[in-house]
Amino acid sequence: MTLEATSHLPVPEQDACRSIVWGIVLSIVTLGIYNVYWNYCEMKTINGLLGRKELSFSLWAIMSIITFGIFHLYYEYRMGLALQEVQVKYGHPKDANLPLVSLLVSFFGLTVVADAIQQNQINKLYSARVAP
Repeated sequence: MTLEATSHLPVPEQDACRSIVWGIVLSIVTLGIYNVYWNYCEMKTINGLLGRKELSFSLWAIMSIITFGIFHLYYEYRMGLALQEVQVKYGHPKDANLPLVSLLVSFFGLTVVADAIQQNQINKLYSARVAP
């Protein structure tokens, strides 16, 4: 698949692309509440781009609470894998280190940084589009 295929992505750009700086700032100012919403938006975008429900927000929220955040580490790794699949599906270079980087950054308590890295990958997918 060529980059031309990304001009017809199934998720509208205004729903998928977000400001990384604002995401980080709002996550800090709201003490993480915005980060929950940001995760929801990323999951919804990835599910839409894959054309299936790969990531479940309700499962993530419940299991993250029950496991005191340990499940969130697993989620960050899975999000990285799902993003790799999206990159391949739409003809973009696969970021081989994305799942491991997402996991490690989250393990050290910087989950907002992992979300920023993942959002950057989503934004890159849209910025590389070729006009029809």
